Amino acid sequence: MTPPLRGDALLEALSTGAFNQDAMVALLLAAQMWLASGGTTSINRFLRLPATGAQLKKATRNYWLRKAADTMNDPSSFKRACYLERELNAFITRGPWATWREWQHPPEGCSDLRRCLFYVAKFNDGEGLTDRTIYQAVK
Repeated sequence: MTPPLRGDALLEALSTGAFNQDAMVALLLAAQMWLASGGTTSINRFLRLPATGAQLKKATRNYWLRKAADTMNDPSSFKRACYLERELNAFITRGPWATWREWQHPPEGCSDLRRCLFYVAKFNDGEGLTDRTIYQAVK
């Protein structure tokens, strides 16, 4: 049995360094279930986090893509993906990424979309994405 909370709360907390109530509850439930299993099941299963570093980076990138898509009003996932592809490309090539890429977190006061794009770029090694890849993450 796995906890009802998804790993999203933990992905956000781990990438931003700010633990919220949802992340704390997810950690507590996972630890309780791991202890109840006698340690026979990997705690990653209860945390609902990917097992490898590459999978964790991809899951975190996709989490921030979904958050970026949520900042838009268009109901079409594909249109949001196309818009995000253009915005991410501009953010990386002509936007603040050149200055921000060495930082751990985006600056205070930046827009929600730029905050999300920062973490997408960070967890995608500063590379852009195609609209299809973004669509797969946000649909």
